[in-house]
Amino acid sequence: MQWSSRQASGFSGRGDPVGEIALVARLECAAIIAGKGSPPQKTSQLLAATMSGLTSADADALPTAVRQSLLLEMALSLGSWPAYFVVRCPHCEELADVTVTQRDFEGQIAASAPAQVSLAVSETEMSFRAPNGTDEIAVLAEPAMTESQFLRRLTLEHETADEILAGLSEGGAEAAISEITALCCPPVGTIPLPCPACGGIVTFWFDGFEWIARHIGSAIEDVSLLARAFGWTEDAICALPQARRDLYLRHAREALT
Repeated sequence: MQWSSRQASGFSGRGDPVGEIALVARLECAAIIAGKGSPPQKTSQLLAATMSGLTSADADALPTAVRQSLLLEMALSLGSWPAYFVVRCPHCEELADVTVTQRDFEGQIAASAPAQVSLAVSETEMSFRAPNGTDEIAVLAEPAMTESQFLRRLTLEHETADEILAGLSEGGAEAAISEITALCCPPVGTIPLPCPACGGIVTFWFDGFEWIARHIGSAIEDVSLLARAFGWTEDAICALPQARRDLYLRHAREALT
């Protein structure tokens, strides 16, 4: 990653494109992005659409850390790299250019997190599972859910769990959830950087979901262009090898200029 003082405005994706997801899967992903549902629900659907043998229900059950790593890996297979962003330093308010490569995130994709942890709650050792996709969906579907209720969702079997959690304050529940999250959900897509202007640490966050949404739509454009240019069906276009499809796309674009 490169980080330098602000030189230009906006975002670009200059660089060499990497191998992309199969066209038929990209079309399905585009439909998912454009469809209804919360981001956690769409994340499960995206993973199911691009991973063999995985259903949306399977993806719901995956720990959040695994889901985010898989989503990041999917995002890194799309678009052109290196990518270029503009970030504002929260300390000095100066803008700076950030150059990001896929290698900047390799360790985060390979990193593992515990599926459960043990914590002392009200002087009692208790076990909690890592948050998963079902929990993400529930939090958005039930905005009135309290910290204590969420903590109860994560609690593994314990003979006095209800009694212990009933006596726990919301602040205590929030502290326990923060500890569980820190252990089971390490940050994915984040890179700490020193600001070139003031030296303060800026946390750059690469939003994998937004990147996928930004780049997956090109599949619709490609199919639409080929269908108009040659009268082909979607199935026929998807059946073409990528190299030949690229040749026809270049020919169709040249015909438009």
